[in-house]
Amino acid sequence: MINVSTKRYFLLLYLLSAMFSCDPIIHILILFILSITYTVIDPIIHNYRIKKSYKEATNPDRVAVLQPDMKRVRAKQQQLTIERSIQAAEEEKIRIKKEREKKHIKTPTEERFEKRGGEGKRLGESQDEKKKER
Repeated sequence: MINVSTKRYFLLLYLLSAMFSCDPIIHILILFILSITYTVIDPIIHNYRIKKSYKEATNPDRVAVLQPDMKRVRAKQQQLTIERSIQAAEEEKIRIKKEREKKHIKTPTEERFEKRGGEGKRLGESQDEKKKER
């Protein structure tokens, strides 16, 4: 598959060869030679650009400027992770508690207690003490 830059390159070559209106065989020969050189030169240029980019990215002067930002971002990410884990643990506790309540089989005493209104007085407890606890 030919990419866009290759198509532009061949179009430019075709236009240049058309300016030198000569025999079609020479046009084909010129295009063939240029396409061969392009397939050889393009990987070399690509490798050079990769090496240059790596060299710039690992430049100590540039990395030194980025270090504080990287530390700040990492600390923020860790704080968010801690908050999410705490929230997930709380949700897990709530989920487990709900599951236990679903699985809990009530004793006859608990059923009677709920039928009669649920809340009752304990012996020796008055209404005022109950309000203070809340």
